[in-house]
Formats: sequence, structure tokens, C-alpha cells
Amino acid sequence: MDEMAIKQEELEHVNQELDGLMAILSHDLRSPIQTLQAYGKLLREKVYAQIDNDSKHFIDRIQHTAYHMSTLLSDLLSLSKVNKIKNPYEEFHVNDLIVSVRESVESDFNRFNVELIVRDTMPVIYSDRVKLREVFLNLINNAIKYSSKIPNQHPVIEIGYTQKDNYHEFYVKDNGIGIEPKFHDKIFELFVRLHSRTEYDGTGAGLNITRKIMNSLNGKIWVASEIGQGATFYFTVPVLKKD
Repeated sequence: MDEMAIKQEELEHVNQELDGLMAILSHDLRSPIQTLQAYGKLLREKVYAQIDNDSKHFIDRIQHTAYHMSTLLSDLLSLSKVNKIKNPYEEFHVNDLIVSVRESVESDFNRFNVELIVRDTMPVIYSDRVKLREVFLNLINNAIKYSSKIPNQHPVIEIGYTQKDNYHEFYVKDNGIGIEPKFHDKIFELFVRLHSRTEYDGTGAGLNITRKIMNSLNGKIWVASEIGQGATFYFTVPVLKKD
């Protein structure tokens, strides 16, 4: 066996061990996290109105921590699956995809009075519908998160499209707090956060997952932004023909 084959076998062995670890994480950690969430909810329902502010704060922290742990576990599982799951490619209308994502975050749209603008006629494309839906979902959730806390404005999210020679180019634009240019590459790294969790919730994995999805689709993703001027995330999908 040559050196390249040995390295490949070692890599496959490591991947199998990682798959096993993720299975353990999914099974053995999700159950106690769910129990913690359930007890936190029970405490809030049964005693919250009868206790002092310090005790209320402790219950709030229990629930917030349990939520963060659950989100972190979900993000880790998503990361482990990006390159392993091969969904069948299919032909679909991107506008239908956007409508589906919009419906899945309906509560946040209502809560923050989000305005969604689709600027251009969306195309019919041949790609991985499931993964592309997750890209739109991650970027829209990201846009809501960083534009919903600015005083005296409501979030406005704009989605646009341009047909290039051999790829489709989409963008998701928000009117949020913006990102300094020096962090434009940094934000796509795993667990990178530019703000504390007390300011903006989340694990810092969402954009890394999104970039890995785009890589798996042979596409690209990047951001254009300045502080105080919102952010525009561009991503491309190759033009493919259905056989």
C-alpha cells in the first residue's frame, strides 16, 4: 500500500470516529438538554410570579443556557452533515424556496415587523433544493438578528438575483448594524462572534455552515458591508442543466 492510500485510509478512519462522536453527542447530550429546558419551563410556570428578582434571573439564565446548548448541538450536527449528505438535485423555482423560508420564520417576521423585498424575478434552477433553502434561511435569520435591535426602525430584507454566464448570483441585504471590512472574512470562520451573546444570541456557527454548504455546491459566498450601513451577502450557484 502506497503512502497516499495509507493517508486516505487514516482519514476515513478519523471520519468514522467523528461520525461516532457526533452520534453520541446527538443521543447522549440532547436528552439532558431537553430535560433542563423542561425543568426551566416548569419553574417559570409554577413559581416565577412568587419569587424575588434574583431568583427570576437564575431561572432566566437556566433557560437561556439550555437554549444555547441546544442550538450549539444542532449547529455541530449540521456541520458534521454538510459534506456527507448528498441530496438529489432537482429543478425548482427559487421564488417558491423563498416563500417556504418566509413561512418557516413567520413568527419572527411578525414579532419584529420585518419587511421582505424580492427585487428581481427569481429563476428556475437545477440544484440541491434542501441545502440552498438552508442558505437562504441562515442568511435571513442573520439579517433579522442584526437589524431588529436598532431603535426607530424595522428590519428590511432585500433579496436580489443576477444571471451570469455560468452561474446564478443571489444576494440577501439587510439594514442592520453592519460589519467592519476587516472582519469580512473572519465572520465565516467557525464559532467567530463579533458581539457577546448578551447582545446577540447564537453560536457563531451559522455563517461557517453556510460557507461549507456553498462549497459543497461548488458555489461561493462573500459579504459587502460597512459599520452602520447594513450588510449584503452574495452567493453563487453554478448553472446546471437537468439531464
